[in-house]
Amino acid sequence: MGAASSSRSYPPPLADPPPTDALPAVLERIASSSARELEAFLRLSAPSFADEGEQSHECAVVHRSYCAFVEHLLADALDEVRIDRDSFVRLLSDAADRGLAEAEMILGFASAADDYLQFRRLALCVQSTPEAASHEKAEGPSALARASPATARPQLTAH
Repeated sequence: MGAASSSRSYPPPLADPPPTDALPAVLERIASSSARELEAFLRLSAPSFADEGEQSHECAVVHRSYCAFVEHLLADALDEVRIDRDSFVRLLSDAADRGLAEAEMILGFASAADDYLQFRRLALCVQSTPEAASHEKAEGPSALARASPATARPQLTAH
């Protein structure tokens, strides 16, 4: 064809991922601010959940709202730290493999969006935790954030 077409490479090269030394700061930003907002959401919805037995339709509606809220918070946080979703998924997976606490906290909240039973456990945890315990201290995550294990990794995928 022409000389111009020979300078392009197909497929286009992948974007460079954010530097791994920036990862702890990115995760801390997302974990700290998002955790507070998610805890507030859970505290408001906690009375909807019964300890045992069949769950109401209202609980399913609350869970769907939680899913949308998690997606919104994540999108806002990624925009703020200027990381695209593909890079974040790779970095979060790497951080979780290395055992970073912030990654596990984010995965715990995200797994509650993927798994209704995990969400219900978080809501019940809020219900049984005094309100003062959910306030974040300057030196670390709140009691609820520490109590939200990422028992099953959610399917975080790039769009």
